[in-house]
Amino acid sequence: MKKSFTLIELILALALLGVIILGVTAFDVASREFLRSSRRKAQVLNEAVFVLEHIAKRAVSGIGDISNPAIGQGITPAPYNEPMFYIFQDTHPNPNPNGILDIDRSDPWNPANPSNLDIPIGYAQQSVAGGGEEVIFMCPNARHNHRAGDDGGPGRHEILTRRARPLADGGGFNFTINRDPPVTGIPVSVTIKVTLRYDPWKPKHMRNNPEATAETTISVPGYSLN
Repeated sequence: MKKSFTLIELILALALLGVIILGVTAFDVASREFLRSSRRKAQVLNEAVFVLEHIAKRAVSGIGDISNPAIGQGITPAPYNEPMFYIFQDTHPNPNPNGILDIDRSDPWNPANPSNLDIPIGYAQQSVAGGGEEVIFMCPNARHNHRAGDDGGPGRHEILTRRARPLADGGGFNFTINRDPPVTGIPVSVTIKVTLRYDPWKPKHMRNNPEATAETTISVPGYSLN
């Protein structure tokens, strides 16, 4: 006579099987959540590093001297009035006969002045009216009001990221120009701090909506005509 399972044994077996399935399912869900969170963090950090590298490549090619620093700060045209960091770049086709880069700052903020060939490249954060996005952009010529169309309109500027932490939360693009001597001296470097959020318009969340910050200090070269 064959021995059969009792009802209690069958219930215990099913319960044990359910615990095993529940554990495997929980592990799978946690693994997927961890992978998604890691991907989002990596994406945000990669974009922050990209912004820093973009600025660094242009900062090292800045041109200036004691009287005309290679870097500076200002604000974007009204009504936006956003803090802007800019770098003067030499656009002369050839160096002067002595092989020295020309520094031409005659009427530097007048876009109608064709003789001025030192172009300020500007970086700033823009908050879109009504919400929806916060972007960090590069204006190819900071002395133009690119939004008003002076240099061809908004299509001329380059959006580096749309994940900037909102200005209301401290902003995603912050910079400090370092001087030698401090406060009153000439600019010698700039410290750039970029903070991005996966979805800028939702609250920060460690897993679902992570933030990442990248910071660096860039030394800016100077050239003397003496």
